[in-house]
Amino acid sequence: MKKVIVYPASRAFYVDVFSAVNSAIQNAGVDEIVLMIQDDQFPFELPENVRTINVSTQPWFAEGFPNYRNEYAYICLVRVALAKLFPDLDRILSLDADTIITRDITELWDLNMNQHYVAGVPELNITARLQRPYINAGMMFFNLDKIREDHIDDRMIKMLNSTWLQWLEQDCINECCYPGLLTLGSEYNCSRFSAWTDWPKIIHYAYTPDWRDRELVKQYARR
Repeated sequence: MKKVIVYPASRAFYVDVFSAVNSAIQNAGVDEIVLMIQDDQFPFELPENVRTINVSTQPWFAEGFPNYRNEYAYICLVRVALAKLFPDLDRILSLDADTIITRDITELWDLNMNQHYVAGVPELNITARLQRPYINAGMMFFNLDKIREDHIDDRMIKMLNSTWLQWLEQDCINECCYPGLLTLGSEYNCSRFSAWTDWPKIIHYAYTPDWRDRELVKQYARR
């Protein structure tokens, strides 16, 4: 099974995404990394096994629809259509640009997800309020085969085009994929939303104001 990571990357994060990508190249053990961007050409040279796809011409979300907040929003909204964007893949890992991978994560592709659409780490506060799992979109592992089989991607696209959601595709994925959510330990999305662990595999800075200045982020920054 091909192991692929995809990162949504608007122009505002073209430079920042290098830290995430370099950490994945050095530590993740995956076969390919894909950046979902706004342009046909990426303005910087990319490492080997990293490619881009222009999602600015995607057909699913248009200006004026309920969750099209700004010109960058659709890059994250498109996460609900990964099964369509990557028709040849069985599974895919989606990560935010403000994440750093610190250790091998290839065991994710061995998860038993036969009955699950998405795996991720619960947000503690929202999970407690809803009294059911609610996972953070900074790290989501998608079972694309089952999503296609049950047409969950079509359901999510329809919801985002018809219903205003506070947290965009994160709310949509949690709503449409429940109860087929598989919860993971916080080592896969160690952030202010989840329980802290001393041995994180993926650190998610969740766009805290000083995240670009963290030593771990600068360690993997574009050279």
